[in-house]
Amino acid sequence: MTPEFAAVKDYLDTANTIRIATPLASGGERETPIWSVTVDDVPYVRSAYGEGSHWYRRATRAGRATIVSDRGRHPVAVTRVDDEATRAAVDDAYRAKYAREASSLQPLLGETSRVTTLRIGEP
Repeated sequence: MTPEFAAVKDYLDTANTIRIATPLASGGERETPIWSVTVDDVPYVRSAYGEGSHWYRRATRAGRATIVSDRGRHPVAVTRVDDEATRAAVDDAYRAKYAREASSLQPLLGETSRVTTLRIGEP
């Protein structure tokens, strides 16, 4: 793991809300605030609005995104997660990290959102 990606991973693990920038088909990109979690030292994100979410569609189409933090812009790879065991572990991580935000958390735990689980990796 590169030192830069280790810093991104730590940021995703500790930040409450992150910004993910995804490429627009017309050029440029759009930033979206989302929540992130880490399971077994691997970061994950989900779309609270399911597969129709614009940021999610752009990220999965490109296979990449950029994490935007106060320390800069960090390109990452995104990979769909299809196995139930990982999705369940990500559910638990969301419950633990965002326990104080129960009403906002519920959409991320529904099946519409669970199928959008993405693993964040090195570009």
